[in-house]
Amino acid sequence: MKTTANLGAYLSTFAPAVPTYLYATLLNGVYEWPAIHAEVTGVFTNTNAGGPPTAEPGGPRPATCSSAWWTPPPPRSRMDPADIRKKNFIPKFADGYQTKVALSYDSGNYLGAFDKLLGMLDYKKFRADQAAARAQGRLMGIGFST
Repeated sequence: MKTTANLGAYLSTFAPAVPTYLYATLLNGVYEWPAIHAEVTGVFTNTNAGGPPTAEPGGPRPATCSSAWWTPPPPRSRMDPADIRKKNFIPKFADGYQTKVALSYDSGNYLGAFDKLLGMLDYKKFRADQAAARAQGRLMGIGFST
């Protein structure tokens, strides 16, 4: 992940931690990765220094959540975005999981939670309704955030 971070016009004590340490520790998310590399370039601008209490709500976190930076499959792959996520979740664990970015998770069953969500939504029916709507020239979408 390459990021250019706005540090503001001057550095506060906390500002550099937000787009570096606090940002990079979120990159693993709920997915199994072979490796993670974060490269952050800090730049001075004419804005306020970053970090509490002057940072924008959420700081860099919304863009950091790994679901947000997933690239959808090319249309010719015919792979459903939900299936890509399911294929790449960290397997169910109860005795801890060490991420690639310093954090350790205590427990998780991301596939189970996601399957429950898809069942509550009736995802197969939704996708059929989506295809029917597109055939009529109407757009109907869905997004997942894990």
